[in-house]
This record gives sequence, structure tokens and C-alpha cells, in this order.
Amino acid sequence: MPVQPIFRRFWIKVKPDGSALPQFDTTGKDHGCGEYEGPVAQILFYPVSPKLAELIKSQGDKAEQSHLKPLVFDIPPGEEVKFNRVGALRIDPIKVCGFCGAEFDFEERECPRCLAKLQWHCEKCDSLKEDPIIDSILVNKQKRFKKIRIVPALQKWAWKIAENMPGGWSFYD
Repeated sequence: MPVQPIFRRFWIKVKPDGSALPQFDTTGKDHGCGEYEGPVAQILFYPVSPKLAELIKSQGDKAEQSHLKPLVFDIPPGEEVKFNRVGALRIDPIKVCGFCGAEFDFEERECPRCLAKLQWHCEKCDSLKEDPIIDSILVNKQKRFKKIRIVPALQKWAWKIAENMPGGWSFYD
């Protein structure tokens, strides 16, 4: 299954004369690492703005606005820069049965070995629910509230999920 990157930052090559070569043109088209291989004074990585995200998406790529801090790399004069994007991402989602431990395809609705289903018993309505989600309320030091949605299998780790979220979140008592 092919996976597209989600652009949250974009690069700009700044030449020694001050002119700039951005990753995306004014239509949002991605120019990869660019054709230019001459001298570079800086390489900048800026967060994607809402407008640029929309332009990138209009070209069929994935992008979202971000508030990541800009990164600036100054290149000493005469220094050679090799600039490219490499990597691969492979996603093969699987499910692991909580009863018998069998691994099976993520799309399947029940375990092929023991026929257990992904369900959760709701005590409020006394019925079985498929694809259950538990809503939890978090609060930060500024007394802002946030709702997160967690599947029951991860509920015992909810405190760790909250602790690792940026912004100093914890559970609301």
C-alpha cells in the first residue's frame, strides 16, 4: 500500500546571491529536492501555512498546517551540500487477538482462530459495542480542557498518552 508523506514543513534553498528556491511553487506543486546543484548559503525549513497546505492538497499531495519552529542551516562558503529526501515507510497494520494471541489482518472484524470479535460491553446500556471509543477529559495548567478518545485496549495507558501530549495535560478530576 503506497503511503504519501504529510507535509508539515517545507524547505527553501537560499543561494549566495540571496535568491531563493522553494520546495513548492505558487500553485503548490512539489519540486522534490530541486534541479539546482550549485552553491547554497542556507537551507531553511518553515512550517506549512494554511494557504500553502490547501495549495499542496490541490496538487494531490497531503499537507497540514503546522506550528513547528523554523529550522535554519547556514552553509559555510565553498562547502558542498548534498540535499535529498530519502526513506521508506511501510505500514502493514495487524490486529492481535486479546484472547488467543493470533495475528490477523487489520480489516477483519473477528479473529480467524477463536472467532473473538472486537467488541466492548457498555455497562450503561448493557449491550455490546463494536469499535468502542472512550472519551476522557484532560486539563492543563492554564485550566484549558481537551477531550481525547481512546479505545478500551489502551485505556490502562491513558495517563501515559496524556503525559506525552504537548501542553502539560493530565486527567481532570
